[in-house]
Amino acid sequence: MVQIINSVKVFKNTPSFYMRYIIITITLLAITFKSMGQDVLPTDDKGKVNFEEIVKMNTYTRQQLLANARDWVNETFDYEKKSIRYDSNTVSVTGRFLVYIKGAFSPQIHGSIRYKLFIFVKDDKYMYQFTSFVFEYYSMTAMNRYKYIPAPTGKEKPLEDPHFPGFEAPWEKHKQRTYDVITKEIESLKGAMYTKSASEVTPPEQKPSLKEEWDK
Repeated sequence: MVQIINSVKVFKNTPSFYMRYIIITITLLAITFKSMGQDVLPTDDKGKVNFEEIVKMNTYTRQQLLANARDWVNETFDYEKKSIRYDSNTVSVTGRFLVYIKGAFSPQIHGSIRYKLFIFVKDDKYMYQFTSFVFEYYSMTAMNRYKYIPAPTGKEKPLEDPHFPGFEAPWEKHKQRTYDVITKEIESLKGAMYTKSASEVTPPEQKPSLKEEWDK
């Protein structure tokens, strides 16, 4: 028995034991980090990144909600005015924000996240849907008079992809930034949808005076 215990102690002190321990630890950490990145973004039944919700708005008409949605979209997506579309029940727009990687001296633009937003309205409720998320590759090949500037390459990558060879850590950060940006926009949208203009607010009913009531 003593000989077996001593044999185990000798094995633990061998380089191969420590190497296996390090490999297993790194693998477990990588799996944990990856699962955290994947879980941060909500997905639909097809596995596509999708933020959506039906929001009840009692006493608001379809017209009021449509006007509020249009105003918010025009203000929030001023940089994408050409992509804004309206009809009697829907507002849609293409959104985009930049994502970065570590550069030699400062953060460097890696690309952008592009997505579609739809806002559907009915009397007393609306539904928002942020969907179709893709990563757009940028490169530093475009050049103006003084320096290289980042520009889209035309290549794209679905945000649902679990891996980005060579950029695994930044890829998870891009997903976290997506979550942060979209949840902030959702919060802003919800606040804006409660707005009512002066013409839309129903004035309180005025009670007649005693004299007016008596003279009826």
